[in-house]
Amino acid sequence: MADFVKLAVTAKRLVDGNGRTITLVALDFDTPDPAQPWLGPENPRSTPARQLELIASFLPLASTVRLGLSKQTIDLAKKADATCLIGSTEDLSVFQELVDSNGERYKITHIEELKPADVRLLSFLVLNQ
Repeated sequence: MADFVKLAVTAKRLVDGNGRTITLVALDFDTPDPAQPWLGPENPRSTPARQLELIASFLPLASTVRLGLSKQTIDLAKKADATCLIGSTEDLSVFQELVDSNGERYKITHIEELKPADVRLLSFLVLNQ
């Protein structure tokens, strides 16, 4: 059986060596008045629920068809503004936005994980502005 933890370390090292710093943002969707939840949060970005700084390697959109992704992800990537790979064992599904080191803000449209034997190796993010 393959040692997927070693593969996760290698994947992270390769992505980190070729990427740039990004910040993932989990928006705060708590309502200020629980008695009126239909009003929603005033500004979910003002104080995010969580932020995580990682390294991401941005990919040319044309190259995504060669990555072995699902058909759904490839279709979404064709219409995306950007795509990136992140080498992290963390569950990234709780994040809704990505802020690039140059200040550009993207909405995370879709995440596909390479996850053999319950070990996350890579996360592929489809991003739109």
